[in-house]
Amino acid sequence: MGSQQASEILDRSVLDGLRALESRVGKEMLPEMVEMFEHYASSYCEEIRSALATSEARSLRQTSHKFKGSARTVGLVRLSIACAGLERIASAEDLSDASNQVATIEKEVVCAKNALHAYLDG
Repeated sequence: MGSQQASEILDRSVLDGLRALESRVGKEMLPEMVEMFEHYASSYCEEIRSALATSEARSLRQTSHKFKGSARTVGLVRLSIACAGLERIASAEDLSDASNQVATIEKEVVCAKNALHAYLDG
């Protein structure tokens, strides 16, 4: 994955800010944050699939909202936007397009994980 593609997926300034915070406090936090994000991303995806399968718009909205915040915390722009889209769909309680949005989120999760690891390795 090239750096240009990675920059479209994530806001490097957020990660750079977290790196700067690490140097101020003298503790490496970013790898742990990425690990936590990956754990929660898997849980959120499961919750979203479950809520979609049972047409629970409220649960879908709440989980997509939490997922959006987690994505923003580590600078994952496209994933955050995809989660916001699902949140809007669920808020309208018309889930006819929700499965397409969930597929987009799942694709973005893969891209996000790759971009975060590229940043950490870079």
